[in-house]
Amino acid sequence: MKTHTIPSLLVLALGTLFTSAKLQSQVIYSENFHNTAPSGNMYLANFGWSGYINSLATTVNAGNAYIPNLAGNPPPDHGYLSLSGISATYGLIETFSSIDAAGSEITWSMGNSATSTTLRLLVQSGSEWYASNELFSNTGTYTQATFSAATSDDVRRSLTFSTAAENWRSFTLTPGSEMTLGSIASSAISSEITGIGFYVTTTSGTTRLDSLVVTAAVPEPSAYAALFGAVALCAVGCRRKRARFEQAA
Repeated sequence: MKTHTIPSLLVLALGTLFTSAKLQSQVIYSENFHNTAPSGNMYLANFGWSGYINSLATTVNAGNAYIPNLAGNPPPDHGYLSLSGISATYGLIETFSSIDAAGSEITWSMGNSATSTTLRLLVQSGSEWYASNELFSNTGTYTQATFSAATSDDVRRSLTFSTAAENWRSFTLTPGSEMTLGSIASSAISSEITGIGFYVTTTSGTTRLDSLVVTAAVPEPSAYAALFGAVALCAVGCRRKRARFEQAA
């Protein structure tokens, strides 16, 4: 019986080491909607994004979704995603090579001119899109100037990525045909995501989004070295213990 106790203690010890390992942040995706034009607006296609409106997923007009040459949040970087002029739902997405978002923190800045504007974060997992079950909004209203000047606590929104089904709703997006929000996901989703975006319910005014970042927490190299060393030492100790037990038997 004791020979089974040693591996259990090893697992417990390693679990403690992993839990206490020093972590560092690693950005695995970011989009700052930086306007590099000498003057005027830039459009979604400049950033590899696509935009759709209403339940028919009609391609959004360039004049209703664009990146102005104005200070975003945080300043002084110029540019943010601006949505205006349509009292409808917006779907805004970008696809990319697969990244593992497990346990990551997804953050963005948001400063809308109407508190009635709400949004859900979108992710593409496998071939399917999902919308966060959590809704995000602003408690106050913002102009471009007050959005740019706002502290991060005022306009920063975040979501800790989890694969749990209860955190996501099914989302149908077929360009030119359908864009609808469904019910809670029937099963857990994959942490490997190939797209990200927003599903925005806009009743009036302007929606402003900026500084979308996915940050993963990973152990520092020194923590890995310590963990591997601990594994080796524990393994040697286990072998010696087992040898003594077998000799005693």
